[in-house]
Amino acid sequence: MNDTQNKIHSLASFVTMFEEIKDNYNIDILKYDSFESFIIDFVSLFDKEEIESISSELVFLNKVIGKIKIA
Repeated sequence: MNDTQNKIHSLASFVTMFEEIKDNYNIDILKYDSFESFIIDFVSLFDKEEIESISSELVFLNKVIGKIKIA
């Protein structure tokens, strides 16, 4: 199991993650109509190795968003 899978996820950790993305990559999730559009733009910045290192975070986040859409 990698470090990402051992982390406890909370809303605060996602807020921090999106703020870091905005600051470091100039991609603001609040300006997107959908999570999918945001992910496409964000992931297009990386090469294969970098994507593999963040993939488990994105899978978890997608599951959270899916549950929010159901609620």
